[in-house]
Amino acid sequence: MIERADPATRRTALIILLALCAPVLLMLRSTESQSVQVLAEQPELLLAVVVVVSLLMLVPLGLLWRLALRIQQSERFPPPGEKLLRDTRVRTGTDALRYARFLKVLVALLTLAITAIPVLFFLLLRSLSGG
Repeated sequence: MIERADPATRRTALIILLALCAPVLLMLRSTESQSVQVLAEQPELLLAVVVVVSLLMLVPLGLLWRLALRIQQSERFPPPGEKLLRDTRVRTGTDALRYARFLKVLVALLTLAITAIPVLFFLLLRSLSGG
């Protein structure tokens, strides 16, 4: 069985993606930006930016974890009432539970990796500064 995508959800996701990417692309466009120079001169500020970005990267992982819980509870992927970006094959029973376990393992591994980024960055800055 195939569950059909929701066109309105697809449009909304595209608009959100563009709204999030546009400022980043504009900032990267100017390679001689003052903000890049300020970050290069102040390693503490750069570390703070890395920590904030890492924390923001954890938000989608929380949403994935919640999705895994919903799949586990309903024993169905996609969970009932989920709005889809593309047509999706419905998985039920053990197949859905296997997918939920996969998502949980993926979230755990990515959380470890994202958490390690600021720590490794701090250690790199400390070693470069001679401390």
